[in-house]
Amino acid sequence: MKHVVLRSLAAYGLVLIFLPGCSGGKGVNDANGAALVNFLIPDASQMLYTGSSYIFMAQAQGALNATVKDQSQTTLGCSYNPATGLISCAYVPSVAGTLTLTLTAALPDGTTQTASRQFTVSTPTGIYPLGDRFMYGFYSVSTNRFAAVQALSYVNASHEYCPACTANGRLNYINAAKASGLSAFASMDYDINGSASTPATNSCVTAPSVCTSAIDAMAPNANFLIWDIPEEMDYLISSQMNAMTTIAAYAHAHDPMKRPVYMYIASNYTAKDIQNYVPYLDIIGAGAYGIDNSQPSAWVRWRAEAEVNAIIAAGYTTQQKTPILVTEAFCSPRGCTAGANFIHDTFTGLAAGLKGIMVYGYEQMLSTAADTPAAAAKTINLVMGTEALGEWVVKGKSKGDLTVVITSGSLTTPFFTPDHGEPTQNFPSVRAAAFDWAGVRLVIAVNSSPLPVTAILSGLPTGVSFANVVNESRYAMITGGALTDSFDGLGVHIYKVPMVGQQSDGHWISLQ
Repeated sequence: MKHVVLRSLAAYGLVLIFLPGCSGGKGVNDANGAALVNFLIPDASQMLYTGSSYIFMAQAQGALNATVKDQSQTTLGCSYNPATGLISCAYVPSVAGTLTLTLTAALPDGTTQTASRQFTVSTPTGIYPLGDRFMYGFYSVSTNRFAAVQALSYVNASHEYCPACTANGRLNYINAAKASGLSAFASMDYDINGSASTPATNSCVTAPSVCTSAIDAMAPNANFLIWDIPEEMDYLISSQMNAMTTIAAYAHAHDPMKRPVYMYIASNYTAKDIQNYVPYLDIIGAGAYGIDNSQPSAWVRWRAEAEVNAIIAAGYTTQQKTPILVTEAFCSPRGCTAGANFIHDTFTGLAAGLKGIMVYGYEQMLSTAADTPAAAAKTINLVMGTEALGEWVVKGKSKGDLTVVITSGSLTTPFFTPDHGEPTQNFPSVRAAAFDWAGVRLVIAVNSSPLPVTAILSGLPTGVSFANVVNESRYAMITGGALTDSFDGLGVHIYKVPMVGQQSDGHWISLQ
């Protein structure tokens, strides 16, 4: 079995520097006097996925040098510090099956000592909630844009508005998307006039059988991702609410593949509004169009958290109902999305624990600020590529937020007033949300203030000593469970913290 080996952590933007003051000294042995040689993280029970980069940590106390090889005898690119005995490797499994890593430590007496750990590696399939992958896609992707969207790398979902399309026409789009490596939405934006659909003009509202017939026609096709029922149906209007519940129930009952049902929810709806839809839908997603709503970026955090709050208030968990964020990449009379907005909004959604991002829209993004397409490519690569940040959010365990203290700059975001009677409000400038997966704590820290700030993030285990700052070729020192960092306005830092700590006797232990 062959796997991709990263020559060093630095080769992937993950720099481990063993800090002064962390040394346990040479020659630290176990209670029986033998050199202590063992793996620390991840646990052997950890499921790993092909294409994702993982940090493997081990110790070889008292060794002159140490190497780690897989079962094909390929040597991993690892860092070993004899003073601390700590070994760190970054590794990308590329083949499913059993992965066996063997650590060999050369001891001062000329002997060697070994330790092995086995892992199960799986190839990720499908898109959450029916599969393993985080959903990241675009609205407004026409068939002639499939190649351009795929060139962004890792995008896996697409949507096209076609109010005049028949069910067969939609299936043609769905099949073409699948052939291009994309999973399309089965959209039902049927409009009486064949133009842009609204709840008032969607023929399914007055005659739900229009959509239930389309469900019958499309259900046997295995190539689409989710049922996308007519958008923005208003729970306060009985005809629209009846259509929504009827169509959703019909899809649930008549789809042999039990694909989730989704309805785009208006961007001004509060958690109390969204709560009315939660029992009937599987995917909960509302528009996060801050610029178009003349709101500051902090409003996007409110938008994301309102979805989670609505799910909980309705009596469900985010494992039972899947929250996603429909982010903004277009121009309106109130302004255009810029690169900083794109990055901020995506990671605001991830920090809230949302398990998918759909961007409106691909075609529209091409007319936004000049730096937006590049920011989109960078962001998608971090979430969906080898760094696999989306995997941490979908598969990992939420550890809540770290405590954030602003030491310079704006303490809070600008105030904003949501619609539908919500009070004027704001947030602390920085949110830092944590997720544990594969022995590493991922911290997503987002500054929703337009002004730069410096902040102390605390609440990490006291034994950890450093964090890799993803995609920045640097590390952050952690002292007493806290790190300090500076953020640009709307800036984002992503930290990967290996969950290992050094005891008073110099031994390292897993903190998972």
